[in-house]
Amino acid sequence: MSRSGFISVEKVISRLLGNLKDKRRLREELILFVWEEVVGKGVSRNTSPQRVISGIMTVNTNGSTWAQELSLQKEEIRKRLNERIGFALITDIRFRAGALYKESENSPPIKYSDPEEKERQTAQEISAVIEDRLVAESFGRFLEHELCRQRIRRDHGWVKCNCCGALHAGKEEMCVICRKTSPSYRDIESS
Repeated sequence: MSRSGFISVEKVISRLLGNLKDKRRLREELILFVWEEVVGKGVSRNTSPQRVISGIMTVNTNGSTWAQELSLQKEEIRKRLNERIGFALITDIRFRAGALYKESENSPPIKYSDPEEKERQTAQEISAVIEDRLVAESFGRFLEHELCRQRIRRDHGWVKCNCCGALHAGKEEMCVICRKTSPSYRDIESS
């Protein structure tokens, strides 16, 4: 911390990017898209991968029976997921009964791609204001992949939250966090 009590934006970004150099977070997001390929259509119809945080994957299932059955197979599923991405990313899988978010049959197939030229250009323009060249380059690469991730999600039906603007997979107007914290939404739900 500096004498004034503030840390420069460049230092904060630099620290954040230091943690992202191995693209682990991007891989955590992309692994959700290979779920059906690894587990098969039968299991995929009754499950919905939610997130991967620090190597722990959370998957909602169509009831507690599915959660229990898949928990018995989680080590095999974990190994196959890690083999598919070629990286020991998943350390544990937690199955729970919960809401399934599914794409329609008409959804376009998932295509894995590098950032598009437009995404690269946008990232370069935004990172150009950072004076430190190394920080600007690192932030630019991070932003390219973030823009790519958002495009992939939009292509698969994710929508913007009307409250915070974050992309979410639900059919509601607001994401889960905004619904839980918005006083007006809680009033509507309770009535």
